[in-house]
Amino acid sequence: NDAILWLMDGVAMTTSGMLINESAFTLLEKSPDLTAMPGTKRRRERTVFHRRCLQDVLIIDEPVLMPANGWNRAFGHWIYDTLTAIVTFIEPIRSGKLRVVMPAATPWQRSWLALLGVPENAIIEGGYGYVKARHAIIPSTLSIQNVRYPGPHTVELIDALRSRAQSPGTANPYLYLSRLGRGEASHRTLVNEATLGAALEKLGYVAVAPETLTPAEQIGLFAQARVILGPVGSAFALSLSLIHI
Repeated sequence: NDAILWLMDGVAMTTSGMLINESAFTLLEKSPDLTAMPGTKRRRERTVFHRRCLQDVLIIDEPVLMPANGWNRAFGHWIYDTLTAIVTFIEPIRSGKLRVVMPAATPWQRSWLALLGVPENAIIEGGYGYVKARHAIIPSTLSIQNVRYPGPHTVELIDALRSRAQSPGTANPYLYLSRLGRGEASHRTLVNEATLGAALEKLGYVAVAPETLTPAEQIGLFAQARVILGPVGSAFALSLSLIHI
């Protein structure tokens, strides 16, 4: 209750200034003393928070879920951290009993929210600053542990996504996840990717750029695969779709 939320990194504090541990994980990765968060500074070997930075902030009176951490623009973390939390609370979100508060969503993020049936009016975009929430749910998925140790909530997420799969067109059981597409990670390419792709094609693999497909088609692409190859990264986030749990 009466939570102070910093949406840039998905950090939640109580009114007394106590951090909710799970929510501070991504902030601590880049700022161990927490001073990257506005309104904080070091004083007598302690990090202190000045409440004057909360003047005129948005106050949300209705119950909200804060599902996005500081790594939410990375596709893998969006799927396992943010969407896992949303799927867990999807029924109250759809029914209007609970809203979602987060930074401004990108078009591709909105396409995933729409796939899950999150109404437009259920999303509160609060920028990257502070907001105050009278009643806030702070999910443990903010700690990014779902990426490392998928659990029961991950099963619920994959089941929910797989039920919305659509055929991507030509099916192939052997996929190579190319970084030569048009997504945000297309700059992180292998220097010899064209040569690698040609060699894999001779073995029956088809190079695909999942970000060029709709969310439903991406799920369908992974669900019908038998073997998936590619550089380690967020492109593998939907690989659990091929496992029938």
